[in-house]
Amino acid sequence: MKSGSARYTEAKLEAIEKTFGVIILETTHNATPQEIYEYYKERWSIETFYDYLKHQMDFNALGVQDWAELQGLAFMMLLATLINGAISKRLKQNSLAGICQR
Repeated sequence: MKSGSARYTEAKLEAIEKTFGVIILETTHNATPQEIYEYYKERWSIETFYDYLKHQMDFNALGVQDWAELQGLAFMMLLATLINGAISKRLKQNSLAGICQR
């Protein structure tokens, strides 16, 4: 729904829900649709975090050419990912998830 003066109503939702589209997730995993969607959401958060590292943190611009330096960079990225995940999980547990939005 649009923000501003046009407030959300159930009638407005029903009027536009046919334009929302469809999400199709194909898998060989034996789980309920809700479980599959939760797995997808977790994976998508990983993808968006790597996008953040590449574009916001500019890790691509470091120009690492030495194998040892590349391993060090990979380790730093792993630590950053683990720290970010732990903080996000704790915020979600405490109903503060909106604080960590990018």
